[in-house]
Amino acid sequence: MMKSSVLFPGHPIEPDRNFYPNERVPSLVLIENGVISFKDNKNFSTCYSPLRMIELGIFGHGYFGIKDVDENEFKKILNLVPNFSGQLNEEIKLKILLFPQKFSLNRYGIRAGLDHSSWIENKWIHSDDPYGWFNWYIRFYYGRRHKDDFRQINRFRSFVKRHWGMLNGYCQKSNVPIDQAEYKYQKTCQGLLQWAWDYKVDPFGKF
Repeated sequence: MMKSSVLFPGHPIEPDRNFYPNERVPSLVLIENGVISFKDNKNFSTCYSPLRMIELGIFGHGYFGIKDVDENEFKKILNLVPNFSGQLNEEIKLKILLFPQKFSLNRYGIRAGLDHSSWIENKWIHSDDPYGWFNWYIRFYYGRRHKDDFRQINRFRSFVKRHWGMLNGYCQKSNVPIDQAEYKYQKTCQGLLQWAWDYKVDPFGKF
C-alpha cells in the first residue's frame, strides 16, 4: 500500500515518473539511467519534462501569469512551440497562468527562488526567453537549439549540483535519508524541481 506524505496528509506519494500521462515525447528525447537525455547533447540531462513539472506544481502555478512580461510573449511561445501548446489541457493551464502566484500550491507547499524582477536585475534573462530558465527549457525540450543553450545548460548544471550537494550534506548531518528530504528540506526540494531535477537523484555522474 502506498504511504501518504506527511506534508500532504491523505495524498499518496506518487512513484517517480519523468513524463506527464500520455505525453507526446519529442523525437530527440530519450530516457537513460532513469533521467531524460537528449540525443544531440549529452551534457544535459533532467528528471522531468516541462509538462510533468507543471503537473507537480512549480512557481506558485503562475509562471506565465506574471504581469511584468507582456502577455503576448506567452502567446508567442504557444505559436512557436505547437508540440507544447497542443498538450495544454485545462488542468495544465490552471497551473501556469495564476495571478498572483500562490506558493502553497507548489509541490512542496513553499516558495523557492527569487522573483522575476530579480532574475532581470541579475541579467539571467535572455530576450528570446523573457520568462526565464523554464521558458528556455520548454523550447529546448521541444527541439529549438539556440546560441544561449550553452549558458543555460551551465546554469542548470551549476545550480543542480550545488543545491543537491547542499541537500545531501544537510541530510547526512541530520541523519535523514535523502529520499525523505522533502519532510525536512522542502525549499531545496522545490528549488530543484523548478530546475527539472528530482531531489532523490544524485546528479553526479548523470551529466
